[in-house]
Amino acid sequence: MVFIVASVASAQSDELYFQRAFERELPGSRILSLSEDPIGGLWVGTSSGLARVLGDHVRVWRQQAVDSLSLSSSHIVSVDATSPDVVWVGTLRGLCRLDPITGAVKRVPCHLPDTDPLLVNTIWQVVCGHEGSIWVSTAAGLLNYDAVASEWRDPLVEEAVFPGSRMRPLPGTMVHDARRKALWAGTKYGVYRLDETGLRTATDTLRLEPMQGTSSAMCLAAGLHDDIAVLDFRLNAMLHIHPDIGVVRSVKLPSEWFFNNLGKAMLVDPTQRIWIATGDDRLRVLPANGKDARSIVPDRNKPWSLPSSSVNALLLTREKTLWLGTEEGLVRLLPERSGQIHLAHWNSPS
Repeated sequence: MVFIVASVASAQSDELYFQRAFERELPGSRILSLSEDPIGGLWVGTSSGLARVLGDHVRVWRQQAVDSLSLSSSHIVSVDATSPDVVWVGTLRGLCRLDPITGAVKRVPCHLPDTDPLLVNTIWQVVCGHEGSIWVSTAAGLLNYDAVASEWRDPLVEEAVFPGSRMRPLPGTMVHDARRKALWAGTKYGVYRLDETGLRTATDTLRLEPMQGTSSAMCLAAGLHDDIAVLDFRLNAMLHIHPDIGVVRSVKLPSEWFFNNLGKAMLVDPTQRIWIATGDDRLRVLPANGKDARSIVPDRNKPWSLPSSSVNALLLTREKTLWLGTEEGLVRLLPERSGQIHLAHWNSPS
């Protein structure tokens, strides 16, 4: 294992150029979730509804009080649009499935026995798994929905492997590994890999494999080299995990980077920088070399500045565009050259 100590940049001269997008077209300015569909459509979950952006066209869905065929809530916590024929939407009042072609919505409430209906329908994250297996992190713990059989599952876990009878991933810490048919999940006890192939019926026990060397996972993100990046807030380190080996690299984070146990989003960009959005309303960037780590601070005097450091969602599209969902709107990171042109054509109000 390689250990690296990260340092905070003393002179943050590298300017980042951000651009607000679709300020008027989206149903709300508080962006909570982002996902890209197979044809490049951008799905944006807000606290006031769901939107799909394709080119210059924006379509919006909201909850309609008297319409059972509308979303179960307009508060969209999570959205997964990676499937070609269905978009899964997690709200504060349950799971919904949406047909991206017709726009039709179907509510999928959870009614498992011996569960609190309010807790199991308070969604934290939705992730599409293997062959119609939908992983749903809720206030009651991890549940699974079989989209083929239209059946909810409450997979139990072995207490010898994970404390308690139900897996409890922290919000925003689930990553699907399609090649290995597995789900990565971060918890306050560390990182676990879940074997999807062992879950066949509603009563099957979930097979978990704990990743040695992890303490408490705050955020997870898929890396560029078949690895998983893990922000471990107890170790105050960024861990890089290879699925077949374990922790292969550890970057010690600056001591002034205080983290609580609330992660929002994390992403590895094409330059292998790691973007970290946390519950203390800060956005941080960790370069691949582990040096010159920085916090992104909004500057109201610069129109190309990030409008808010409170970032709830991060998405890297197939076209390598980095989108950020903030408390004050949807933002994209401009390429350096485009940003310089943007700066050159900006006239100071003074």
